[in-house]
Amino acid sequence: RDMNNMFGDWNPKLQTEQAPVPTNVKIDGTTLTWDNSNYVFCWAVCKDGNVVGFTTEPSYTISGEGTWTVRAANEMGGLSEASAKASDASGILQVGKANEKTTNEYFNIAGQRVSQATKGIFIVNGKKVIK
Repeated sequence: RDMNNMFGDWNPKLQTEQAPVPTNVKIDGTTLTWDNSNYVFCWAVCKDGNVVGFTTEPSYTISGEGTWTVRAANEMGGLSEASAKASDASGILQVGKANEKTTNEYFNIAGQRVSQATKGIFIVNGKKVIK
């Protein structure tokens, strides 16, 4: 009862609640899409179980072969469990060509895309790297 007087209508539990697992994850060409959720701050896109990018929209342009899943993040950065593997009506779950050259994607520890890894901790192609 005293907590209600102290916090009023603010409920701190809502700030730390785990975001729901993304649903209806699909691949259409090179676009990965899933159902939107108002309770999600952003989504982490995973390729073969490794985070390769972040987005605030319920879609992401993918490249390369692999198994794609999505994890939702709450306002405090807590990630949901991974979604089911992306499905495609054609039955093709891998995207890309055998000889396709991939470029490195760099993200800082806050999940922001950067042009290159300098000093610090980075995510490069879905793997944590310390420089």
